[in-house]
Amino acid sequence: MTKVSVVVAVYNTEKYLRESLESVIKQTLNSKGEMEIIIVNDGSTDSSLELIHQIIKEYHLEQSDLIQIINKQNEGTFLSRLDGMAAARGMYVGFMDSDDVCKLDMYERLYEKAIESKADIVDCDYETFEVDIEHTKESDICKSGLEKEKLLSTIDVLESTYYVHTDCVLWQRIYKSDIVKKVVQYIKNLSDYRIRFKGIRNEDNYIFPLFLLYAKTYYRTGLKLHYYRMMSDHSIMKEVKTDFQQKVNHYIVILKAGDFAFELLKSFEYQTNEKLVSAITEYVYWQIRGLFDLFIRHPFRNRIYFKRYQEAFSKAQTLMIIKSYMNNQLNMKLKARVYHFVLLLSCHVFT
Repeated sequence: MTKVSVVVAVYNTEKYLRESLESVIKQTLNSKGEMEIIIVNDGSTDSSLELIHQIIKEYHLEQSDLIQIINKQNEGTFLSRLDGMAAARGMYVGFMDSDDVCKLDMYERLYEKAIESKADIVDCDYETFEVDIEHTKESDICKSGLEKEKLLSTIDVLESTYYVHTDCVLWQRIYKSDIVKKVVQYIKNLSDYRIRFKGIRNEDNYIFPLFLLYAKTYYRTGLKLHYYRMMSDHSIMKEVKTDFQQKVNHYIVILKAGDFAFELLKSFEYQTNEKLVSAITEYVYWQIRGLFDLFIRHPFRNRIYFKRYQEAFSKAQTLMIIKSYMNNQLNMKLKARVYHFVLLLSCHVFT
């Protein structure tokens, strides 16, 4: 029985790929023949694909039916993960970045907690590192107020600062397979989904809300089982955003994710749920404020980059954002803050 499928999306990470893949291959669950590894090569132009085959050969896994290699043209992490999700056969599905490292019992411990708690989603804490995992730092997420070692509703998660102030990364969790399949089907039912999501950045902000909307229960273990690599020069998803343009791109993607989240609420008939709407609105509010502050701090660079992002911030979309937020029954103070910053941003961009 395949208990967990782990999807590893790979794009030009040859420098870190061996360390990452070996931490997955050596999983205690894998040694028992109870874990599936799905490696999706997203059209790498370095030696990543050759290295994948070399590592699999070294571990004598060429004939294993618990290893899948999907070699595809470059479309970005979102579609690579989606293809991996569609191919997964495990009871739960996890994700791994090809430059991160996980503890060798990570997936077994998460699976045990999932079975014990009967949770749809189970997560762990993580530590960050730059060069080697001997020198790690605790993530701020580990300090969040979301209660540990307790079965929660996904509404609890959406309401918490744990959700509002994080990037909703996929790799620190496992997800029940029936929920994964529903998410895959939902995305594939969208018109031109492969065009719509090709090359999109910060893709977790699109997928994670879907998982929370389909799931009912969430369990936070508090176990530190994952190592997140910082300052990775060839990271598949987390390039260092010191450049102004990259920062702008980051915020715009999240704002689009906010629109997507509201579309989802309507699709799932949750738009009358004040807690859900309020949580997502506050999350998007902080991104609006961050982007506005960024433009204010760089008044001369604005003129260079505004035209590139006019499509993302068309007047119609800005008005739609305001309408979406203001038509819902939200806390009045939060309403005022969102309204204020969206209007400021609109005036700043379009005048």
